[in-house]
Amino acid sequence: MVLNSYDVLGGPSSATVLYATEKFRADNPKTYKAFVDALAEAAKWTSANPEQAADTYIRVTKAKIDRDFLVKIIRNPEVQFKTTPQNTFVLANFLHRIGAIKNKPASARDYFFPDAHNAGAN
Repeated sequence: MVLNSYDVLGGPSSATVLYATEKFRADNPKTYKAFVDALAEAAKWTSANPEQAADTYIRVTKAKIDRDFLVKIIRNPEVQFKTTPQNTFVLANFLHRIGAIKNKPASARDYFFPDAHNAGAN
């Protein structure tokens, strides 16, 4: 049996999380906002256009993946493209427990900026 995030975490989780330093965000607010806005637009577009998204991915990455399989992944309701982090706190606690991060977070808000798209971060 193969486990997935729904089995282990009880629902969807963010497989990829991007980061910026507080200094970069403070020194470059327009760049930071433009990046976050573009990321949200790309997530929305990918969800709305799975076949085009698959074609773009294959073209840009030159991946040798079966297109139909990739479209199936993008259309899978358990795969979500969004900017609000999900179920990251379990991983953060694990990383603290093994010593990978020094400070134990009290919540996901301890390691995400308080941007509107992160209001529901967990």
